[in-house]
This record gives sequence, C-alpha cells and structure tokens, in this order.
Amino acid sequence: MVRFLLNSDFPEIMKMKILILFIVLIFSVINLSAQVRGGLFDLEFPSQIDTNYYPFYNGVQMIEVDHLGYYDRKNFFLEQSQPRAMPHSMFEPAPPPNEYIFRDSTGQIVKAFNTLKSIDELDNSFKNIPIDQKGQNPTMLFFPSHLGKSKVSDGVWVYSYSQHNNFMEFYKVFDLQSIDSVESQYQMGFNGTYPYKCGLIDSLGNIHIPMIYENMIPVGNCMLVQKDGKYGLIDYDQKEIVKIKYDSFKWETSDLISFMKDGRVSKHYNIKKDKVSELKAYDQIINPQRLEEGKICEVKLNGKSGFIDDNYNEIVEPQYDICLYFGNQSIPLFRVVKDGKWGYINDMAEVVLPCVYDDAEDFNKEGFARVQQNGEVFCIDQKGLRQDTCANKPTYRFKVFPVVQRDQKYGLLGTDGLLYIPILYDYVYGMTNEPFYRVQKDKKVGICRSTGTMLLPPEYDKIGSFYREMQLAIIEKDGLKGAIDTHCNIIIPVIYEQLQFDLSGNLIFKLNGKMGMMDSAQNIIIPAIYEEFHGFGKLRYTYDSNEYSRVMRDSLYGFIDLEGKEVIPCKFEQLELEIHNDLAFFVEDGKYGFVKVGGKIIVPAIYNRAYSFEVPVTAVQKDEKWGLIDIKGKKITDFEYDLIIAHSWYEKQWVIAYKNGLSGVLNIKGEVVVPFEYDEILTYSANNGFRARKGENWIYIKP
Repeated sequence: MVRFLLNSDFPEIMKMKILILFIVLIFSVINLSAQVRGGLFDLEFPSQIDTNYYPFYNGVQMIEVDHLGYYDRKNFFLEQSQPRAMPHSMFEPAPPPNEYIFRDSTGQIVKAFNTLKSIDELDNSFKNIPIDQKGQNPTMLFFPSHLGKSKVSDGVWVYSYSQHNNFMEFYKVFDLQSIDSVESQYQMGFNGTYPYKCGLIDSLGNIHIPMIYENMIPVGNCMLVQKDGKYGLIDYDQKEIVKIKYDSFKWETSDLISFMKDGRVSKHYNIKKDKVSELKAYDQIINPQRLEEGKICEVKLNGKSGFIDDNYNEIVEPQYDICLYFGNQSIPLFRVVKDGKWGYINDMAEVVLPCVYDDAEDFNKEGFARVQQNGEVFCIDQKGLRQDTCANKPTYRFKVFPVVQRDQKYGLLGTDGLLYIPILYDYVYGMTNEPFYRVQKDKKVGICRSTGTMLLPPEYDKIGSFYREMQLAIIEKDGLKGAIDTHCNIIIPVIYEQLQFDLSGNLIFKLNGKMGMMDSAQNIIIPAIYEEFHGFGKLRYTYDSNEYSRVMRDSLYGFIDLEGKEVIPCKFEQLELEIHNDLAFFVEDGKYGFVKVGGKIIVPAIYNRAYSFEVPVTAVQKDEKWGLIDIKGKKITDFEYDLIIAHSWYEKQWVIAYKNGLSGVLNIKGEVVVPFEYDEILTYSANNGFRARKGENWIYIKP
C-alpha cells in the first residue's frame, strides 16, 4: 500500500491524507483485535457499559449511560470470538434503554430519563464527577464513544448507529413511573420492545414528543408508532403521515411497509421515496417489490387474484383462482385459472388465451405449450393454434400413483394418461381402506373418486376417518358438525355444535348449548338437557364401554345410565369421572366422600383426599395420615401411613405405601406383605415381584 502511494501520480496532499487514513485504520483494527483477545467485552464486568459525558450546550450537559452501545460491542465480540451460524443478537437478551441524565454548570442534576433513581440519588452519584469528565470507553473506529459520534448540530449527536434506534437529533425515553422495582425496568416485550409508553427528548432534556406511544421505530424521515394497540406513521413534529388506526403492519421489503386493517392491506409507505400510497383493501400483495420496479403486481382478495399497476390502480379485478409464476418466464405468457379452467395472460395481465383448458403447462423456448381439453392432450402455439406434431413431455411428477404434482399443486392421473382431477388442489391424498381421495384447496377439504367425480366439494373444514362398525365420518363446516356415510351422503346434517362417536355405538351431540345422545338414524336416545356429557367409555380401557356416564345439569354433576336414567342425581359440585364398584367420590366443602349408585351417601365428606374404588378397598387421607377403607366406609387400617399410592392395585390385591420415610406393600386386607424397610418400591411384575431399593442396591421381592 505504501509503495503504491509513493509511486502513484496522486498529489502530495492526497498521498498524505490516504496514508494517515490507512495508519488510523490499521491501529484501530489492532486495537479492536487486542480488546477482543483481552476480553474487553467480558460480561463479568458491567463497568464496560460506557457513560458518555457530552459537552455543555446552553448551560446543560447530557450524560448518557450507553446500554445500546455496550450491547453492540458485546455482540460484535461474540461474533468474532465465538462465530456461529445464527447471529448472537438473535439469542442475546435485548438491552435496557439508554439512561439520560442532565446537569447544569454547577453540577446539579436537573432532569433524568429511563432510570428509577431519584434526582437526589443521582446527585449523590455524580457529585464527585467533574463537569469536564470524558467517557469511560476508549474511542474505537467501529464503536466510538460520544467523541466519535456524528454531530448533527451544536449540542446534538446521533442517538445510535442502530437503524431501529437512530432518531436523528432526538433520544427515545420511556415512562417508568408506573413500575415499582428496578428488575421490572428490564422486562422486555415482544420483539425487543419495552412494555412502557415512549416518546422523544432533545439533547437539553426537553420532551419533544410526549411518552404516549407503545412503540416507536424510525423509518426514513418519520416514525412507525403504536398507540392504543393501533399502528401508523408520524413525523418528528408529531404530524400523522399515516393515521394511527391500523391493526398491524408488515415489512414487505426493506423500503416498503404495508398497513393492515381487518386483516387487509390498504396502505403502503415507501421509505426511500417518502411516499404514502392508497390502495383498495386486499388480503395480500404478491411480490410487492415489483411495484418499486415500476411493474404491475398480483393482489389477492377473497381467494381470487387480480392486478394493480405501480400507481396502485386496479387494472384487473380479482377473478382468477390461481396465477402461476407471474413475471418470471422467458416467453411472457403466464398461466391463470378461472372457474376451474386454465388460460394465459401477458405481462400486462391482458388475456392472450382464454381460460378454456382442463390443464395447461408453460410455454417452452420453442413457443409451444402442452394442454388438455375435452379428453385430449395436445400442444398449442402462442396464438392458441393446435400443434399435433408437438412432442412436449408432461412436467408433472408422480407423488404416489395416481397422485401427480406440479407447481406445488396436485391432481389425479388416469391409466389412459389423462388428468381426471386437474392439478389445481393444494393436496390430494388417499386414506387407508377408502375407495376415494381427499382433496384440499384453500384449507378446505372435499372427497372425490379417482374418475374425477366430486362426491363432496372442498368446502369443509374437516372430514374425519370412518368410525369402525358405524361406517360414518364426522364432517365440520363453519364450526358446526354432521356426518357422512361411506358413499359420502350427508346422513346427519351439519347443524351440531359438537358431535362425537361413543363406545356405546351411538353419537353424543350438542345442539343449542345442550348435550344428548342419538343413534346413527338420529333417533334421540337421551334428550339434549345436559351442559356436559362425558360418554359411556372407560378412561383406562379405550375400547371398553361403560354402563354409566357422568353428566352436568344446571351446573351440578351426576351420573346417567344407557337409557338416560339418573342413577346418581345431578346435585354435586364436584364428582368423580367414573363409577367403580357402584361408588364415586364427591367433594363437598373441600372434603371427600362417596356416593352409591341410587344416590345414597355411603361415606360422608370427611376425608382430605381419596382414591377411586377400583377394587373393593381404597385409600383415603384424614388430617395428615392415610389409611384403607372398604366399600361400606369401614376402616381396614389405622391412619398411620404417610402416603398410599392407591391408583394402582397390583394383581388387584397389593398396594404400595410409605411410612416413616420408608416404603412397603399392603394387601387388600390391610396386612403388611412387604415390610417397611425399603427406600423405594417401584413397579411389579408377575415373574419377579416388586422392584425395591435399599440404599444403592435394587432387588426384587415377592409378597
């Protein structure tokens, strides 16, 4: 470099400037490298957060505790010393906001922002700091302290080099008055924002924009702001450039922001051009960078595609179901679908060939395209004239025969090479033991035959599997449910808020907020009078039916049988899910008791905890101790155990218990069959018995 300068024809003054710049660059890199190697940014040393003492201006000095600068330096250090695929800034917690403190020429603190300390506390902290104090951090080329920051005007420096924190000559501050702890000052919101209202101050500590916004992000010559949950744009005089009324925003490109209301885009802001553009409300703008390039752009509304020009005028109203690869072909003819038929438009969205084809592919370099129409496959030229000599091969590929895929769309191919289901669907798939195919389009599901006959149009939110011997499948549309048979006929209309198969061989339904049960022919077995209906199935044995079901009526629980008779009346605020040995526990005033089928209280609510009567004996807790009782409520053991784990009765006769910190096993009579001398007893096997631990040794013990 030096030899090049000396031998060059540059003027001497230019050579000197370039040489000085080169030397400064070398020393800065060496300095930075040494600091990285020496651990200057070691997170163990919070003193590395720089405090910047700006020169006095109009009798006021601004002091900045530079958390943002420290965060930038820390991430740079991590990137250099511990490089990784994902940047460290994605994982490092966002920094607290910079603190701004202002003092007069006497050293008296007069204002402070983004700190919970009082003026008196700050006075005490800074009373021994001279008014000509410099920043703690050495000036570096990449991360300068205030001495190296860009000066906007007298007394004003660039706030931050970060794009999201550069508010020109102003500084972002937060309203921390509503919080009561230092810790909560550092709680971050979504996407690195703080959960406090924010505004802007100038370098004299004057509030320029009041702290009334949930967030502020600088964009070009204005700011993207959030207020009362709505988004818009304001300038630095707080004038609304885009009214603060939008539900959300989206960065379409680095220079283009979309504003959305009620889920639709209706305004764009171009940062580079500082221009706001109105547009008709659309669901989506496809490839909006085309607008910046002066080209037309695809838009979507209610699932249909249309086009706007770069002045945001609608030139083709949304009418196409699909528009593929617009603007990317060597021959500028692009495929569109309307009413299930394919056609072609040009790069100005003008119709070149109408939508009349059952299938269509892109034009090749020779200017021919393969199409299907009226049961024939042939090629056409760019005027739509048939070319029988064309040898174009199909571009679709087989997923699982006969399902084929092209352009992320799916269809069905017949053995004769014709598409029976056009390649228009988001997905086509077959289910085991079903003679037809499910098709999905725009998140809606339907059913068709392999011959192309549509049995159910793709307008349902869900279509379930066919349920065993009932041979019915539940369908759902707009939050309501019904059922179809194996011929895809709607057997049960889609009118029910809830519909589910029950192990009794019937269907539990919910209509007008009440639940009941009917058979597949819609004959009502149990009238819809319950708020909850658990169903006649056992919790632990999926395919076993149950003769009783828990129900809720008028916010109280009971049990019914298969004929709808209330075998335990609905009068309990809390009731077990299942009946075991004709008993179910209930809870009253926080205490457990047991009620028998028929409604008789067998055990009053006197226990703190209770297990089910899965065998004719169960465990209950009284005060702090556990014991066993039988189905008549008679005490089998004393209440002397720390815990009895009675949700598992091994071989229906043994249960694990704890006493004085040691474990043992009781039988159904309450007798000790494994003594309480083991630290832990776990599972049981018929061959080996209980697995028990004493100290570090595991052994097997049979009762």
